[in-house]
Amino acid sequence: MKTATQFGPLPLVIGVTGHRDLRADDIAALESQVRKALEGLKTTYPSTPLLLLSPLAEGADRLVARVALTLGIRLIAPLPLRRTLYEEDFGPEGSFSRAEFAELLERAGDWFELPVVAGTSEDDIRKPGPARDRQYAQVGGYVARHSQILVALWDGISRSLTGGTSQIIRFKLEGGDDIYGPKDSPLDAPDSGPVYHIVTPRMSNPTPAGTPFALVKRFPGDARDGAGADAAFASVYASMEAFNRDAIEHERELAQLREQSQGWLYPGSEAAALSQRLRSLQQAFATADGLAIHAQAATFGVLRQLFFAVGLSALAFDVYAHLWPNFWVWAGYLALVAFTWLKWFVTRRRAHQDKYQDYRALAEGLRVQFFWDLVGVEASVAASYLRKQRNELDWIRNAIRVWSLPQGKYQGELITGAVDALRRLRDVLRYWVASQADYYERAAKQEEARRQRYRAWSRACLLASVGLGAVIFGATLLFDHVALPPFARGLRNWALMITGSDCEKVVPWIARLIGPGCEKVRDWVVLVIGMTAVLGALCHNFSEKRAFEQHAKEYARLGEIFARAKRRLDVLIEGGDVPQARRLLRELGQEALTEHGDWVLLHRARPIEVPEADGPPGVLPESLR
Repeated sequence: MKTATQFGPLPLVIGVTGHRDLRADDIAALESQVRKALEGLKTTYPSTPLLLLSPLAEGADRLVARVALTLGIRLIAPLPLRRTLYEEDFGPEGSFSRAEFAELLERAGDWFELPVVAGTSEDDIRKPGPARDRQYAQVGGYVARHSQILVALWDGISRSLTGGTSQIIRFKLEGGDDIYGPKDSPLDAPDSGPVYHIVTPRMSNPTPAGTPFALVKRFPGDARDGAGADAAFASVYASMEAFNRDAIEHERELAQLREQSQGWLYPGSEAAALSQRLRSLQQAFATADGLAIHAQAATFGVLRQLFFAVGLSALAFDVYAHLWPNFWVWAGYLALVAFTWLKWFVTRRRAHQDKYQDYRALAEGLRVQFFWDLVGVEASVAASYLRKQRNELDWIRNAIRVWSLPQGKYQGELITGAVDALRRLRDVLRYWVASQADYYERAAKQEEARRQRYRAWSRACLLASVGLGAVIFGATLLFDHVALPPFARGLRNWALMITGSDCEKVVPWIARLIGPGCEKVRDWVVLVIGMTAVLGALCHNFSEKRAFEQHAKEYARLGEIFARAKRRLDVLIEGGDVPQARRLLRELGQEALTEHGDWVLLHRARPIEVPEADGPPGVLPESLR
């Protein structure tokens, strides 16, 4: 079994729901099937730690928790009621059920109590009834919403009981209920996921629908496309596994980058006073940011190598074709072509560019969530982030949701009094709003300077190519009597008659370019013409691939937004208007999240490819094919 240090930082969260009235004779068979399912996940995703969400009710909740703990899986227990009230469900004090609950809760990594459902009072839930049932539905919805996979020990019979197993399974397959979770936009697809249904007999129904103890995987949407749905969710888990594998593989580099990234987000002197949950978000940001920096360096390094190799291969071909038809020159050309395509293939397999985009999007989402939580903005980044990429980048939203789980028996960032709130707002103003305004202003100028530089290089190369071509054309028109067609010879004679001069004497160096014995000079000029055209096209394509122009515009726009937010937030803090400041920060965070989503789309449309020197895709310009 792996130790904790051999796992990455991002867990795959397993939720549990099921019946309380399990039969004693079935326990061993159910435990065996649960163990098989969990071990299968551990084997398939060896770098990803598993985390179990279980409210620890009697029956299914505790059975799965016991199996998970024996496999070294971390347990978090969201409780539907205050602990003392919840324990009353498990019999009198000193009973076996209460002792089992206390023992499992002690072994849990964290536990926390969910708040009372809106519109319900503490008195309403003291005794069994509809209000108490809604609390159980709330915790079931919480488990379904915050888990990637829901394990359900269910008899397969649909019922309409509030908080019952059937309802929780519907939450997972069809999305949660607004009563029990944050209200999503009606334009968003509901959060849903697979259910690992273990067909379970129970005391009240010993004949379940299906083969007893069989594992049936259920997926949202059309059940007939189970294989496709299974592959889609497996792709999400594979992205999480890749993130964890990269975090393990680059641990040494990350150790150097984490402290720097944490300081960028929130300085160490201030971070000591943060809650455990906020420190966890800060550490998660540092990991994602460090991996994004590493993947960015790899992506841009490969891109430069590909463009350089394409330029050299075009040069080798030109030299062979026009100057030196040597075996080793041709071999060098073939080697450069092979290197280019091999580098491209390996890069695609390693997905450097996709990882750079994904990890940067993850880091920026965590940045917004951190500052929202810091000042008590009650909003979830995972609920609205990457709306245009819901299927492709669902793992990022899952990651933010997982890292936002309460920790250390902590129910939320407690901000006491107006003075504390204003101090936090000043921190957010300094370390997020002002910092991002300065960053985007600098970045916009840098990207515009790069765009102008590559544009100037491209134009210079293309003008040089056209200019040299015009010189050769003019020399041929004026002096190469034999090469000219009859019409061109007539045009030449007409020009000489009009000017009444001997052009060979006026521009002798041009005449010598096409004179006898100067074939090598002409070949060199033709090579330079071809290569300057290639370099101009490569400069243009590199600028397009890096999206300098689009970045400059977006960064300038965001810089203005953050600058306006800075000025407005200054006024609100001076006036002590905390609610309005929080509303401003929520809107600002949404704007930043939208920009990061658009940034991902922009670069998804510009994948790393073998650069085009000129014309259709390929290594050589059209003139050399």
